[in-house]
Amino acid sequence: MRCKIAGAPAQQESEVPIEGLMTDTLTGDTDARVHLTHLLHSAKVVADGFDCENKPVVPGQPPASPG
Repeated sequence: MRCKIAGAPAQQESEVPIEGLMTDTLTGDTDARVHLTHLLHSAKVVADGFDCENKPVVPGQPPASPG
């Protein structure tokens, strides 16, 4: 996610995006949609915690599956 952090050089948002890896060791769920929902929530918590100046939009739910 591109997160502009206060006081960082202008190019920081493009050159140093926030990246993470999350492993589900609690639910045992194998549904990718459930995992994506947890990942999106975690991304929102990180964006809010870093107080990203550019206010990246993190969806609350994964997109609907094509059906």
